[in-house]
Amino acid sequence: MLIVRSDILYPYQALEVLSVMVCMSGDFLKQRVVKDVLPVIRTFLDKQSQISLQAGQAYLYTVSCRLQQQALQVLGSLTVQLGLSGNCLDSILGVCASYLSTRQPKPLQQVSMEICTQLAAIASDELWLRLNDLYREEDYTPPHPIFSPVKFHSKVGCQNEFTDNILRLRKSGNFEGT
Repeated sequence: MLIVRSDILYPYQALEVLSVMVCMSGDFLKQRVVKDVLPVIRTFLDKQSQISLQAGQAYLYTVSCRLQQQALQVLGSLTVQLGLSGNCLDSILGVCASYLSTRQPKPLQQVSMEICTQLAAIASDELWLRLNDLYREEDYTPPHPIFSPVKFHSKVGCQNEFTDNILRLRKSGNFEGT
């Protein structure tokens, strides 16, 4: 989705136009965006998250950081506008979750937390599972024997690079049950 012409990138304008088009057309563009656009944005954000994870303070002033921030914002708004679910939503939650790391630059962490707040309104269960997979304070037992226990990657109470942001999200009041 990045438009290249004479070695000049126009990603900001492309993302803005995409947001406006989806806002105006709704479901009309949904299939095309899910099939062609979101994979490109997700791949870009996945690759960039590894770079920004190791970057220093100067990274905040780069075009890459600003583009990452805008791409994250667009990803969040597209997810909400299109009412995405299933595997597509899960992969978007995975991208957003990687930016909840305290090792990421603060502006990227903040955008990721804003996206999580937006997604809580449309996909609270999926978000709850994703956040608990990263950090959880207690062990959960199924309410009835017919339900099998959910297996999380995180250990109960083990602090990690996601703990602070997940606790902030929970305390914000927008996450009933997370």
